Amino acid sequence: MKAFKIASAGPRKELKADVQGCIEDSQKVDDMFAAAWNMQIENTVFVPASEIQAPRIFLKNQDGVSDAYRTAAQADQNLGKEVITDAMKFKTANCDAACALKKDI
Repeated sequence: MKAFKIASAGPRKELKADVQGCIEDSQKVDDMFAAAWNMQIENTVFVPASEIQAPRIFLKNQDGVSDAYRTAAQADQNLGKEVITDAMKFKTANCDAACALKKDI
């Protein structure tokens, strides 16, 4: 077990840095979704009812709002792929040490 811990020290340190980066990137994605929501709220217009027309709600700058959500969703998807890549990289880097540990057990 001690040999595994020593052999996996480098990959664990790299994974820890990758996780910290993902946490920071996750906060950025959250901020992007919040900005898209705020943009949607700012561009939502309510027109009250009149004698000849029912009340209406419509969205100004529909393309801009849609693009903001699309950009945030793409960033979220990219972050998910990055997390998977980091986990696979960690698993690959520890493969030899894990195999040696299995043999010892």
